Amino acid sequence: MNKILASLFIAASAFALTGCVGEEDDLFDKSAAERLNEVSGIYTQRLASSEGGWIMEYYPQNSTEEAVGYGYLMACKFDKNHEVTVGAKNAYTGSQYKEETSIWEVITDNGPVLSFNTRNDVMHIFSQPLDIPGTEDDELGRGFEGDYEFTITSLEEGAEHAMLKGKKRGTYNRLTRLPAGTDFAAYIDDIDEFCRTMFPTEGANELRLVIGNKSYNVDGMNAKMPNIYPSDGDKVIDKELETYLVTKHDGKYCLRFRSPIGKGEETEQEFIYDEAADAFVGVENPNNLLRGLVSSDLPVYLTTDSGVGIVWNITRMNPATNKFDQLFEGLYTGFPAYNKSYTFNSATFATSENGKAANISLSYKVGRSSKAVSYRYDIAATETGVTLSNLTGNNKDSENLMNNIPELKAFLEALIGEHTTTLEGSGFAVKSMRFTSKADANYSFVINRKK
Repeated sequence: MNKILASLFIAASAFALTGCVGEEDDLFDKSAAERLNEVSGIYTQRLASSEGGWIMEYYPQNSTEEAVGYGYLMACKFDKNHEVTVGAKNAYTGSQYKEETSIWEVITDNGPVLSFNTRNDVMHIFSQPLDIPGTEDDELGRGFEGDYEFTITSLEEGAEHAMLKGKKRGTYNRLTRLPAGTDFAAYIDDIDEFCRTMFPTEGANELRLVIGNKSYNVDGMNAKMPNIYPSDGDKVIDKELETYLVTKHDGKYCLRFRSPIGKGEETEQEFIYDEAADAFVGVENPNNLLRGLVSSDLPVYLTTDSGVGIVWNITRMNPATNKFDQLFEGLYTGFPAYNKSYTFNSATFATSENGKAANISLSYKVGRSSKAVSYRYDIAATETGVTLSNLTGNNKDSENLMNNIPELKAFLEALIGEHTTTLEGSGFAVKSMRFTSKADANYSFVINRKK
């Protein structure tokens, strides 16, 4: 309960207990209505005090259903004249930034209540009983069933954050103070760009979440409702969905889940992105981390369902000093030496068979026609990387080329053996990694994820 109302109720209780003593003076020189109006005025002033407005983390429902369970960012500027400008960019604003101005006030209903009490399509799309656009279900008569009136549960003088609770749904929605001069559209675009970089629609990989002594895999951050399941569990059997939103405060990106995450004594709800560590660090406990993959995760990543089916380009790095690159260079001379009409183009790497096989595919031209051959290896995870073994061609053409182009055979056989795998770049969306021969560090190659 906020401090102002708590004081009011305590004083009211004291008045009731002493009301029978005729000699006592009245504790209050104002009526209850006057004091409630005063409370309303205080919270009105506090909301209007932010020159840059507020960013609101809005959740229509405590649900894991598509659309109604997602979180939505809305920027709000409360004026003392009771006008409020609300801006947002989501699927229901046509995926374009949109803002509208309407009326707001703080009313009293068992406490101070923020009410957006005239039509504002940016806000009220979530409380109108209309069919939700773009969904297969017919929600006519229900809509999102979200709130437009919120009990103010926390808003101290000069506070950087305020907490609101939806009157109907009871979802908690946070307001964060924005700096003076904040451009709402630019702020939201910045958040969108950050999320696209960290949690891309294409090329995303599972993340790792550590809370206390428990480790979780996080699948589907790019889908707004990630599945958070124990790392030693099953993503289907142990499936738990939770949504989140990202805001920016004091120049740092903040990721906050709708509800605290974790089992047992320790939980964490909010994380701040640390660029140097390439991880989101827990606000309550900095040892709690949400991170991407690191080099030690790559062996399992490459040999489980998580990495299966991804195609990677094999790239040359430094043919002057790297023995593997020198073998790669040999393919450009070996193919035309075998047949003048052959021109080598490129090589790719991919895993298959639930992570039990690795495939090297080579594309080349015969005249103007494009062709490809592929080769299979057994692949197995080691403590620091992977081992490739049992090289075979996938058909007669691949076997024929391997047996007749010495440079190709040398290239393929150089891949046999144990390799250390190291991540290059951010682990939130793995785009590049290096394989280095355990037997000879001068043999290494880089694979880059194909777009």
